[in-house]
Amino acid sequence: MLEFMRKNVGGLMGFALVGALVFAFALSFGAQSSGWGQGQSEHAIASVDGTAISETTYKYAFNLMGGRNLSRGSAEWVQTSQTVIDGLTERQLLLGLAQQAGITASVDETEERILNGEMYATIPIETIAQKLQGLFFIDEATAAKELLERGYRVKESFLKNGKFDFDVFQKFVRYHLQLTEENFVEEQRLELIAQRVREMLITGVRISPEEAKSAYYRENDTASISYIKLFPAFFADRLDPTPGETKAWIADNAEPINQYYETNKFKYTNLEKMARARHILIKVAEDATDEEKIKSKTEITALLDRIKVGEDFAQLAREFSEDPGSGSKGGDLGFAPRGRMVPEFDEVMFNLEPGQISDVIETKFGFHIIRLESFREGNISLEEATAEIAEQLYRESEGKKRAQTTANEFLARLKAGESIESLIPESPADGAPDHLDLKLRTSPAFSRSAGSIPGIGNAPEIVATAFELTEESAIPDKVFTVRDDLFVIAIKDRVVPSDADFAQQKDELTEKMSVMKQATWLREFIHTLKETALKDGRIEQTAEVVAPTTPEHDLPSEGADPGEVEDTVEDKAEDKAEETEPEPVEADVEAKADVEAEETAPEPAKVEPPKPEPAKPEPVKPEPAKPKPVKPEPPKPKPVKPEPAKPKPVKPEPAKPEPAKVVEKVEDKPKEPAPKPPKVDKKVEEVEESPY
Repeated sequence: MLEFMRKNVGGLMGFALVGALVFAFALSFGAQSSGWGQGQSEHAIASVDGTAISETTYKYAFNLMGGRNLSRGSAEWVQTSQTVIDGLTERQLLLGLAQQAGITASVDETEERILNGEMYATIPIETIAQKLQGLFFIDEATAAKELLERGYRVKESFLKNGKFDFDVFQKFVRYHLQLTEENFVEEQRLELIAQRVREMLITGVRISPEEAKSAYYRENDTASISYIKLFPAFFADRLDPTPGETKAWIADNAEPINQYYETNKFKYTNLEKMARARHILIKVAEDATDEEKIKSKTEITALLDRIKVGEDFAQLAREFSEDPGSGSKGGDLGFAPRGRMVPEFDEVMFNLEPGQISDVIETKFGFHIIRLESFREGNISLEEATAEIAEQLYRESEGKKRAQTTANEFLARLKAGESIESLIPESPADGAPDHLDLKLRTSPAFSRSAGSIPGIGNAPEIVATAFELTEESAIPDKVFTVRDDLFVIAIKDRVVPSDADFAQQKDELTEKMSVMKQATWLREFIHTLKETALKDGRIEQTAEVVAPTTPEHDLPSEGADPGEVEDTVEDKAEDKAEETEPEPVEADVEAKADVEAEETAPEPAKVEPPKPEPAKPEPVKPEPAKPKPVKPEPPKPKPVKPEPAKPKPVKPEPAKPEPAKVVEKVEDKPKEPAPKPPKVDKKVEEVEESPY
């Protein structure tokens, strides 16, 4: 039957296709249309409420998640392995609920879904949610809908040109997942039950009209503001205290200076030779023409002439330097060791004397004038560092005061009737570099529920105040502080939603909110379900997980990461079509010849006896041979049982002692014989009972 379908499935029409495959599955897999557990008596990797999760199931899920392509022991391998275990544990908890509620699924339903291109994999719900939330192009409502409707679906299937392809299905299940068709259908049946439990759990989670209306008004009642942001550091950088101001500040602030020195002592200990300098930069582009270079050099030469006649270096740097980092600080670069600046700059700076001014020099950035302030080296005492520390602390404290004073002045002018636009120009004054300019900004619209405002950050107080302002009273009574920066604001725009607007969007909004609420509720429910089971000791990992191993021949090399299954299966089916074409056999022979198919994919029905290898195991009696058995060489040897840990059968060499019986295996670990399927014909019995 399977061979008939393999040859004819592509040309059958809808109903006949479904009927034929369902009938074939029924012949092979029969009595498995009810129940919730694994039903496999083999080595278990975990148990949930006393129900074992088999190693076969783990390996199937691991391969389905693309684990076979990962490097064993790598971080990704470990993460995938744990994701698989967590997913299977979650599935088993849901199956337990299904058993209590009487929820089940039949093999017929499962097979029909497979025919229609559906395949599922239980991934932990948190893993799915986090992956969806990490997609920048997807909003919260769409992510919630994806989680509920397609979160557990493997994106691709066994459809080819819209029709079920049995060759693709069989090769993928046997070679990639290392599973029989029967067990694959059973795993998918359990996935279907788990999905029905999820659907049942969210059935009663709905959004009421009142909730929808409240949310609509909350999200669509919006405001936007105009604001001026005042940086205390902006004002601090513009300060250049005189020696008298610094000395007076030192006299009144000895304790803060001492505390700063002790806290930052590493800045003053075991120093290599360092230079502190100021500079003025006029930029020159890398591709500048000779005329442009001459113009820039002429400009900075004129500044050097002004410095030589006594104009203040720091003030000229603030006005004309095009270095955004130091310009507002009067060109101050702070202390720097050799190698921090470009070589041309370093060479000049370290050859100046304190107070000396350089000629115009050229670097890749443009033209510079440098004035050396001082050198330092070794250990710097508190006394030596006091003036520098005092200057820094003075700038910081005085900068905050001046920023606050300016902000208060702006607010007073707004209260007096001036517009916020008139407080500062919209563009920098002629000749003033951008880093000296205060700007008027406008926020995007934000809702009452917003905690932050783009461009400002986390500012709940500003958000609350904005919704108290009106067109008649657009100015608040205070200046706001956010992370040390000051904000002067005025209402820009205010949108109040109406009942008519809500009526137009009610249905769409209710649907979106329902989906979001259902997804959130389901995540919380499953989280609690797991936490409770762990706390009660109902979840146990019973053995160390071993990565699945794959025979080296006749198997697809690509992984089957959900979302890439179709490409992998179809590509490998086409590439290997001639090599792995199985000969016509009956349905039960196909199912039983899984081992031979992996070892000798072209002819899965032919069984080649392995040669025995030298070993000293306990001898066992051979089973009676069926018609036409193949006798091993030398005469009357008995095959030796291979090591359980080796997944790939090895052709042994002749043995000296009496060898033990050979047992063909696919799984890595020994397991009890599988129950004999019903309606087995004579040919199947010969293969099944053969000692080889």
